[in-house]
Parts: sequence; structure tokens; C-alpha cells
Amino acid sequence: MEKLKTSNDVGCRGKGAAGNPLVKWVMLAGLLGSVFVGGSILHVWLYIQQVQEGYRLAKLYEEHEQLVVIQRKLRLELSRFQDPSLLEELGSKEFQLGPPKSDQKIIMR
Repeated sequence: MEKLKTSNDVGCRGKGAAGNPLVKWVMLAGLLGSVFVGGSILHVWLYIQQVQEGYRLAKLYEEHEQLVVIQRKLRLELSRFQDPSLLEELGSKEFQLGPPKSDQKIIMR
């Protein structure tokens, strides 16, 4: 039978596994690769967040434009209801109101 080789037989005498320059290079390459992969994942995540915030901002801008249109309409309607001649016309046409009778008037002092 063949004898199994031990660490003393292979030629790693005195250095140990950590002292081997090849192991150091592999560990350094693994560390640098991990840092690169982590940085790449961070970059992609930040880009996705930027795109999502852009969509959110566009949606908010559209909502703002709709609210501005509603505000304009409401201001126009408010000015319409503050005009006495238009109020008189609205009361007579839509609500069949007329000028008050003399007994319906109350004088306040």
C-alpha cells in the first residue's frame, strides 16, 4: 500500500498554510472581489432607488398640476358667487326667488 503524504512530506515545513504566498494572494483576491461585488450591489440598489424616486416625483408633479386646475376652477366659482348681480340672477332663475315683500323685511339698528 501507498503511504499518505503529511504536511511534512509535501514541503510546507516551517511556513504553515498562512505563510504560503499563494494563499495570501487568493485571500486578497477574494477580499477584493467581495468588496467589488458589494460595491456593485450598492450601485445597482442606489440606481433602482433613483429611478423609483423619479417615478414618484413625476406622479407628484401630475397630482400638483391637477390640484392647480381644481384650485383655478374653485377660485372662478368663488368669484362668481361673490358678484351680487350674478347672485340675484341665480336666485331668480334656479330658486324662483324675487325681491322681498315689505312684511318680510326686518330693519336692524
